[in-house]
Amino acid sequence: MSEAVRCDGVDFAYNGTRVLQDVTFGVAAGEFIGLIGANGSGKSTLLRLLLGMLTPTAGRIEVLGQAPLAAVRGGFVGYVPQRDARASSTPLSAYDVVLLGRARCVGLGRRPRAAD
Repeated sequence: MSEAVRCDGVDFAYNGTRVLQDVTFGVAAGEFIGLIGANGSGKSTLLRLLLGMLTPTAGRIEVLGQAPLAAVRGGFVGYVPQRDARASSTPLSAYDVVLLGRARCVGLGRRPRAAD
């Protein structure tokens, strides 16, 4: 099976403070993984790198065989944050939040299909 995600020797630092060092792993297409660690261990930073929101200071990341930001812009990758600034002012269910990511495919004013 091909790899959906690949990190090779990824480092990242905030203002000179290294938070990730030599991160190397692959995730096969269709595989599920969990990312666990203590507060401040770099979990959110790694996710931001995988989404192309940050650029590694060293190493290489590929998502579906391309640069992370290209995969996101191509609509191949989505992200639902745990906390959203809008959450307190606009109460949405988890179902509603997931459907927001499908809105472009479903279309304005249309009901989602079972597959959505």
